Amino acid sequence: MVGNGRWREVMAVALLLGSALVVRPLLATDYTSNSFILRDPVIVVEGGRATSTSFEYFSSTSQTDIGESTSTTFIQRAGFLYFPVVTSPVVTATAGNAQVALTWTAASASLGWTVSGYEVGQSTTSGGTYSYTNVGAVTSSTQSGLTNGTAYYFVVRGLDAFSNAIATSTEATGTPAATPTPTPTPTPGGGTGGGASLPRPAAGTISASGTAYPGALVQLLKDGQFTVTTIAATDGTFTLRLANLTPATYRFIISATDSDGRRSDPMTVAATVTANTTTTIVGILLAPTIGTDKVEVRRGEAVVVSGQSAPGANVAILGDGPGDAEFFATQAAGADGRYRYEVDTGQLVLGGYRVRSRATVDGVNSPLNRGERFTVGERTVITPPQRSCDGPADFNHDCRVNIIDFSILVYWFYRPNPLSSVDLSSDGRVDLTDFSILIYHWTG
Repeated sequence: MVGNGRWREVMAVALLLGSALVVRPLLATDYTSNSFILRDPVIVVEGGRATSTSFEYFSSTSQTDIGESTSTTFIQRAGFLYFPVVTSPVVTATAGNAQVALTWTAASASLGWTVSGYEVGQSTTSGGTYSYTNVGAVTSSTQSGLTNGTAYYFVVRGLDAFSNAIATSTEATGTPAATPTPTPTPTPGGGTGGGASLPRPAAGTISASGTAYPGALVQLLKDGQFTVTTIAATDGTFTLRLANLTPATYRFIISATDSDGRRSDPMTVAATVTANTTTTIVGILLAPTIGTDKVEVRRGEAVVVSGQSAPGANVAILGDGPGDAEFFATQAAGADGRYRYEVDTGQLVLGGYRVRSRATVDGVNSPLNRGERFTVGERTVITPPQRSCDGPADFNHDCRVNIIDFSILVYWFYRPNPLSSVDLSSDGRVDLTDFSILIYHWTG
């Protein structure tokens, strides 16, 4: 037999347990003021309510929803800063007999997205409509059964785990053509007339186009050698063309120097050159250049992050530091491609930070650049003037000695007649001695 006092205690416990078991539908709470409304920022799973003569108990579980809300006067970030990033594939098209061979750079995804495969869109009209074929988790595909003499247009889309398109390349084009009949090699003549000259082997051409920065010096390296340069137009676009290439597969590195002398991160693209054909590489969008006005800053002072991208580009600026410290902002590049953002270090904890940026132009996303670093501390140190990028082992002149320079040296390993710039030991060959010198200068 339970007494009245004990019975009330049992009922109270029962009510509490009941409240823990009652789960109501997902609800949301709006925050408002005279100047803004923050819509649905909090997801609430209510647990219920329990009462007795001496107490009232409410229980609920809630989480601030992921995302960001902005206006002209405020910015509110909620939950984990969840900004999925995925780069757009850079497509290479090589036309052949009744076919076009496509290759593309792998789309790189992070912060919640995973690229699980690709699909190729094909059309005979520039801009589509495209018919898509899922080609799986590969970075090449040959579109066959095409009509010679007809221009075809292609795009490549990266797919997530649910086959949703999350990144689309710039359109590439190719016109199939019948393989030309080889010219017979003439037999050497006799007598006093001498022999006939032998024809030169058939060669191919590479054409690479994309977007850098207005007036930028754009450079193309073929297997570690500077081969051709051009000046980007006022809208940042460029085309690099290299002819008389022996049919083979090459690795091309494209980089640019902006009007302030900052070099971009290099973009590497592999392409196969075939005889009597122009191989096109399209959709190159170089990552923005970036710099900071201070290498160390007293907490509370601003750090200016600046650089260049394509005019009007949407530049995302991402920073991360000790623990969960992070910041995020977007800036529209001006008509000259410049962007500028002031980081309020009063909101940051003491320690070292890395700030990076990427650009989006007409739906095409650049890679994140490698960024710059600064420290929030007790003093302010101004960034020194930019130094020349012509040091030993910095073969691509990006002020770093890293895996790119290592790859260039690998290409020249024991090849005859190496360039003087890669022959670090000046002994007429590239061997392990040169690799030892490169490792000594390694910056990563």
